[in-house]
Amino acid sequence: MYIYAGLRREEALWLIHDDVDLERRLIRVVVKTVDGEFWQPKTKRNRVVPVSKALLQIIRNHVQKQACRWYFPSPAGKRWDPDNFSHDLRAINHKQGLPW
Repeated sequence: MYIYAGLRREEALWLIHDDVDLERRLIRVVVKTVDGEFWQPKTKRNRVVPVSKALLQIIRNHVQKQACRWYFPSPAGKRWDPDNFSHDLRAINHKQGLPW
């Protein structure tokens, strides 16, 4: 999502299933309140991001519909804390030999 759609970390972590429309190949980055917690994009503007063919294939192969509302849930089925996500991603990247 970061590379192919250009989403910021928190934009991806705040995606819910309703934000991703694979039929229309669109991702909606929108202001929302989930479980009483308000979030808005850094730019404070809603936007729609197209899903490329490459990203569509990745999503279809690797993203499974979860019982929770988050598109990329934490292992506990909740929204990722951005700092915890970055820490875990850094460890995964390091293990795979990726320098970023």
